[in-house]
Amino acid sequence: MILKPQEFEATYEAFLNNIHPDDREKVNEAYTNSLITKLPYEIEHRLLLKSGEIKYVLEKCNTEYDSTGKPIRSTGMVLDITKQKKSELELEKQSLFINTLLDNLNVGVVACDANGKLTYFNKTTQKFHGLPQKEINSEHWAEYYDLYLPDGKTKMQTKDIPLFKALEGEQFNSIEMMIIPKQGKSYSLAASGSTIFDADGKNKVQLFQCMTLPNLKKTHKP
Repeated sequence: MILKPQEFEATYEAFLNNIHPDDREKVNEAYTNSLITKLPYEIEHRLLLKSGEIKYVLEKCNTEYDSTGKPIRSTGMVLDITKQKKSELELEKQSLFINTLLDNLNVGVVACDANGKLTYFNKTTQKFHGLPQKEINSEHWAEYYDLYLPDGKTKMQTKDIPLFKALEGEQFNSIEMMIIPKQGKSYSLAASGSTIFDADGKNKVQLFQCMTLPNLKKTHKP
């Protein structure tokens, strides 16, 4: 139980006093807006207990009105989601650590989901392309990201793109390619990649990394 009955006075002010100070404004706003729209609301927020413990809750509230539209009673439920929320926050922390680590690598790292949607571009990859991550279909990757075969003259076909090979289930090492941006420096790269499955063996992520080759080819687009 989050609060014992004897610890809680059934008034709106008492309810607000049990909400974490940083969340009171958004909860009060949600409740006030629900009185204006006459619609129930649902919101996640924190409770700050007298012991100093913080609980994460999912609150649902509905208000009843009289024939004139005046609110007469608000009822709702507060579900303790502390365990779930702490797990989410831990995952976010781990994700931030991994992304920070990947962003400080001197190799490019790119990932997409099973549908070919780009889900990750580290900073080195953005430097190679001179472009940010963009959600585009795989058939347009070569054109948008200026992907070329090792000769530096032939635009890659979709089937030749390392990330697409990973999307098709291939595992590969040291595929040579070039990135020749419309503006900026050209890069000769070696790419390696594979498909990664989750713990259940279902959801998969296609991942590849590319590193610059020591002998940068001085080539120009035709």
